[in-house]
Amino acid sequence: MQHSVRNIIGGAVLALGVALLPQQGFAAEQSIAEIAINTDDLSTLVSLVSAAGLVETLDTGGPFTVFAPTNEAFAQLPEEVVNVVVGNPDILTAILTYHVVGDKLLATDVLSVSSIGTLQGESLSVSLQNGDAFVDDSQIIATDIKANNGVVHLIDTVLVPQAAVEAIAAALTHDEPTSGDSASIVGIASATDDLSTLVSLVSSAGLAETLDTGGPFTVFAPTNSAFGKLPERAVNIIVSNPDILSSVLTYHVVGDELFAEDVLAQRRIDTLQGESLMVRTFAGEPYVNFSKIVATDIEASNGVVHLIDNVLVPREARIAILRAAVAEYRASIHSRAGARTYMRSH
Repeated sequence: MQHSVRNIIGGAVLALGVALLPQQGFAAEQSIAEIAINTDDLSTLVSLVSAAGLVETLDTGGPFTVFAPTNEAFAQLPEEVVNVVVGNPDILTAILTYHVVGDKLLATDVLSVSSIGTLQGESLSVSLQNGDAFVDDSQIIATDIKANNGVVHLIDTVLVPQAAVEAIAAALTHDEPTSGDSASIVGIASATDDLSTLVSLVSSAGLAETLDTGGPFTVFAPTNSAFGKLPERAVNIIVSNPDILSSVLTYHVVGDELFAEDVLAQRRIDTLQGESLMVRTFAGEPYVNFSKIVATDIEASNGVVHLIDNVLVPREARIAILRAAVAEYRASIHSRAGARTYMRSH
């Protein structure tokens, strides 16, 4: 579910536009299915809805409220989870219908309740965090896109019901943990070939000394392959912006020593970056957000390291990356326009 830089930037522009002007660009006579089909940043959702055979329902049925994950939301899912979901019609249907409510609920209606029943059968929790609206752990980033058979709200994270979590867990491959080490966290990372990208970024951010002599810490350390999954444009933005880089890295660090059993005893874990990680268990294996912990309890002299298979990106950094991408896209447009003007004058 990787997308080109053009699609990522275009989706960001669309999402920002909808958030500011939710009623512009969509006619009320369009169905929910038509709105999704005509929205570039919902192309992944449309593809999955089609694969599940739900297009006709969302086109002619209703009224519905759809919490629609953007392309970026789907791109956050681990590849192994995506493969399981796409290859299993029952799991796919459970996840998609968990995003649909059998009634028309505008933003004011959503915020007036603490939970909402879905067509899948389980309920979504509703909360306000710093003035932003959330369903479960997904932020609603655009509201009240009205259709002739309901309403659509855009969200930034795919919602996964517990039934689907358990079904996915049964299909996932189990990885064995690696042995520990008595060196510092930095010493362990430096001696681990599969953490060379992380070591380089920690050094660039000026965090090596802190992770070498400070603590105790728990570090959820992305492997080299985890960094390899990030879009190249996103990597370039992160590496070139010290504030974003520091935000991403410190989102992987907890200011306490938490072994696997300690992690699993909590639902949320606060990070040095300030935002929290969501803890889930798939068939006994721990996940933080949607990143699987592939090796646990690597002991260090100043804490513990767990290896993970996806880079964790906090909401603060995701917003900053999108803004930078939009700024670059606009700059490229101005540059091309200037070049055309120059060509015409010579």
